[in-house]
Amino acid sequence: MESELAPVGGELPELLNGLPDHATARPLRQQALLHLQKQRGNGYVQRHLHPEDVQLTEEDETPLPTEGLGAQEELEGHGDQGQQTVVQREGGGGAAPAAAPASPTANITLTVNAPTIVRSPEADISASHGAENIAGWCTPAYNVSVTSRTATTIGMTVTLSFTIELASEYTGDRLAILSDHENGHVRLGERLARQHFVTDLQTNLQALPNFSAAPSIQGHIVTAANGFTTAEAAESAAYDAADYPRMREAYFGARTPLADLAAASAAIQRMIDALQAFNSYVTNMDALDTDESALENVTHPIIQARTALSQVDVSRLQYNPEFKTLVATSQNYVNGMKDHVSETGGVNLNEIEMTLATFTWGPPG
Repeated sequence: MESELAPVGGELPELLNGLPDHATARPLRQQALLHLQKQRGNGYVQRHLHPEDVQLTEEDETPLPTEGLGAQEELEGHGDQGQQTVVQREGGGGAAPAAAPASPTANITLTVNAPTIVRSPEADISASHGAENIAGWCTPAYNVSVTSRTATTIGMTVTLSFTIELASEYTGDRLAILSDHENGHVRLGERLARQHFVTDLQTNLQALPNFSAAPSIQGHIVTAANGFTTAEAAESAAYDAADYPRMREAYFGARTPLADLAAASAAIQRMIDALQAFNSYVTNMDALDTDESALENVTHPIIQARTALSQVDVSRLQYNPEFKTLVATSQNYVNGMKDHVSETGGVNLNEIEMTLATFTWGPPG
């Protein structure tokens, strides 16, 4: 009777599905299960009856297919609309932190490619993105690939890329302002990719009972991709709205003579005076016989003057070529004096160094 219920080569799901769903068929089902237990072992039966609860063994570490798993998309991107008050955007590598020795384990590596820079006329950039006065545009793209999979381990790579378009009419300091802003989107995109494609995706994957079910894996990949896309769009828009005012002041400062900036702001004039006094003193002092008291008198005013600057003042000074030269000269003097000034004296060169470094704008992230 057993041979009729369970012919050689029959699979458990096929055998049970072929029996009527009625109480009278219960003895037949029990006989079929007993036959499979004798023929294949209790572990085989349990794996087919409850695949989600089965205890994984070394046999389950055989490679599983990765086809159909992953995600890839080029996002819409955001554009810099010159000096107007609108919104724009743009979109580094690392591996996920090693998980505690437990199953299942997801290993995810993030690679951020260096941005691809494209120089085009502003009119062409505007036309290609269907807007006006677009001087810069950054388009992010991601590629999620499953490189290996067993029941207990999965390996994935996430590649993040950016294409930055910059108007060919922009050169010198104007180009630096535009480029720095666009690279802020790259930093922002990298941070969000680490959050959604590495931290969150790893956590969600490792919450699965195992990696046998491809649809569950793909579902979490899609969730991570959607989360990244939504967050990148929202945070890029917020970044643009917050940074456009700084950019307008930076453009103004870059094309305005330093004397004119000082004439319009007493705080800027005070900053210039402090730096010039410091540079003049160091130029004429005897490095072998440093008067730290006198040196203190020309270093502390730099810190005090920097504190008095408004954010608009700072934005106008950051890309002004004359001011950048003045700051660079002071930075060189500070580096050259480190071996001649006591660390316990009244002159804190590290503090001066950090103060001067605040005149270099850095993108968010």
